[in-house]
Amino acid sequence: MNYRAGILILIAASACQAQTLARLSGAYQTTPTPANRTALVQFASEHARDQQGALAQLALAYTDVQNNRLASAAQAAEAARKGLPTLSDYTLLLSAQSMRVAEPSNAAARALQVLAQPGPSPMDTQALQVAAWAFLEAGDPEAAVRALQPNLELIPPSVGGMLLARSLQSSNQLGSAALQYQRVYFEFPLSREAGDAGLALAQLRQQLADRYPPPLAQQILSRARILIFSGEAVRATAELNEALKELAGPERDLARVLLGAARYFRAEYQAAIDYLSTLNVTLAESDAERLYYVLQSQRRLDRLDHALETWDRLRSQYPKSDWLLKATVALADTHLVRNEPERYLPLYRSCAELFPMEERGSYCHWKVAWHDYSTQRDRSTRLFREHLERYPSSAKISAALYFLGRIHELRNETAVARAFYDAIGTRFPNSYYNVQALQRLAESKIQGARPAAVTVQYLRFLRESAPQPDFSVDPATRSRIDRARLLALAGLEDWAEQELRFGARTDGKGPALAHELAQMVGRRGDHAVAVRSIKALAPGYLSWDLPQAPVTFWRLAFPMPYRADLEKRGAQQSIDPNLLAALIRQESEFDPRAVSRSRAVGLTQILPSTGRDLSRKLKLGPYRGSMLYQPEINLQMGAYYLRWLLTSLDNKYEAALAAYNAGKTRATRWLGWFGDDREQAEFIECIPFSETRDYIQIVLRNADIYRRLYSGGTSDSARMLDSSSGTDPSHKGPSPNAGAGRRASAGTPQVP
Repeated sequence: MNYRAGILILIAASACQAQTLARLSGAYQTTPTPANRTALVQFASEHARDQQGALAQLALAYTDVQNNRLASAAQAAEAARKGLPTLSDYTLLLSAQSMRVAEPSNAAARALQVLAQPGPSPMDTQALQVAAWAFLEAGDPEAAVRALQPNLELIPPSVGGMLLARSLQSSNQLGSAALQYQRVYFEFPLSREAGDAGLALAQLRQQLADRYPPPLAQQILSRARILIFSGEAVRATAELNEALKELAGPERDLARVLLGAARYFRAEYQAAIDYLSTLNVTLAESDAERLYYVLQSQRRLDRLDHALETWDRLRSQYPKSDWLLKATVALADTHLVRNEPERYLPLYRSCAELFPMEERGSYCHWKVAWHDYSTQRDRSTRLFREHLERYPSSAKISAALYFLGRIHELRNETAVARAFYDAIGTRFPNSYYNVQALQRLAESKIQGARPAAVTVQYLRFLRESAPQPDFSVDPATRSRIDRARLLALAGLEDWAEQELRFGARTDGKGPALAHELAQMVGRRGDHAVAVRSIKALAPGYLSWDLPQAPVTFWRLAFPMPYRADLEKRGAQQSIDPNLLAALIRQESEFDPRAVSRSRAVGLTQILPSTGRDLSRKLKLGPYRGSMLYQPEINLQMGAYYLRWLLTSLDNKYEAALAAYNAGKTRATRWLGWFGDDREQAEFIECIPFSETRDYIQIVLRNADIYRRLYSGGTSDSARMLDSSSGTDPSHKGPSPNAGAGRRASAGTPQVP
């Protein structure tokens, strides 16, 4: 046997051992029986002299702590600590946890050793809590206070505040304890700790009597507002009525306004109007909020003329109030959904003029610019350029660039058009509008044009494209990766993932750690977690061009599991399998167990009622809800349903995707507003639900990326999708733009 062959055998044996260890560890974690523990102990004994044995001891300590086998956990943690110096924070934490009951003082000391180590650790949060609780159990609450106060930012605020409050109370610092309990109770009313904090405050109020520190009025009002906005309006109402006995002046006025807001959030719209209309509020901002909820209630009751009168009062009395901005957008969007441009345009114009630098001012400005594009292109050129200049960070920059290019192309100003199209590719390489721009650039008259120098110079004020991602591994990133791999070898996948996520937040390079984490979870087939990990750890990834990141990175971000089924169902329904993959990525991120808030299920997010209809049409036998969780069946249903929508909507892909997201009735209505002689990119901008508009663009963008990654194709998806629709944007009729803040609902479509 030669040297190279020997090395390969050793590597294979090591890999086999690692898989065995992970399997044994996973079995003991999942089913902590004596037999599974014995198997892991035996593995640790057989590898007592190597790292595999130490990792097995780490896995033993971890699972023994979870199952309250503290004595054996302490022994395993100590053995692991000696063999795994690079994971000392993990082994010290396990040691502290295992000693907390029998030796709380020593447990606290061990936990504090985690915090004393150089560099941040993902175990710091748990270690600080273990130390504080151990000090309390050892009867040394002052030490708990000393440990907590300088490190409180390491713990979630409601948890840390509660722990500090208990420590202060145990050390007889009752006034300070009350202040901490109040912080938890008033600032985090939805937390699990808030209820316990309320009980503790009731006790301290009796104990301290006149020395009890009364809560601030702003704390009371802040808690009520959080409760109201979180669906707890009934509880907020009771608390506000009680608070009114003590409040006075502006705080009392605001409390009364919030009582009216609570009625609105309970859908008691007429009661809200009756109550709020009678209030006499002195503070300007509170009175503006009062009028806002009157308007919102009138809008909900479809009394839009009354709502406009309230808006006029709000604008005349409080022209700079954020409540006016919210009211303007809400009322304008209502008329937008009803396709009433004569009503929504003045509101959007007022919004853009009154709040030119606000994000929603940008939104309103786009509405005006887009409507002018639908009716008067010359004026929209000015407005589109104004949008670029005034809002260089707007979400509509790529759209403005594209439609400016279309305007100049239709004027035969091909050099100018090319400059605008090229700018999209520079700044937005993975975007829907770059797909559209590449389609235009493929036209011979544009392809042969040289970008107009004046336009190129003009566009330099826009933010440059995102910096090239750095996938190199510096020492801090290497340490995080190495530690995560050791934890994964021990079968401690949750800790391994936590290590990488923590590193991306603190001292490591996000792209490299995102790649490592996605590969780690991708190997076990958890594609949804891989996609979410890249989104979280490398949030700017869509601004990178494909060659700027490894192919493996992109294929983890845009996975294609179930490829054979995708190709099979795509062929059956004459749908590009890349488009089906793109739809699934947006619907469920390839999680076959995904369930939405509207109870849609599985890869393609089929509602149970729709699934029953589809099962009958596809002759799948007796329908069971569990069928929707089966990838092959769910994909078959989703492909069939998308094909039905396409057939029903003249093979207009954008309209079919709109129907998939928001329901066929709405999509048909929007097509009726739109007209048949416009390109489909314009149809998308005409959709009054932002969620649906974004959904279509994301799916089509995803499809383009899938083609480039898996089919070796170019960005020609727009050409394919527009093949059944006109591309001459010459229609002059009114066309509403996309609304904001409205959630589309797919409803319960009936299928043929």
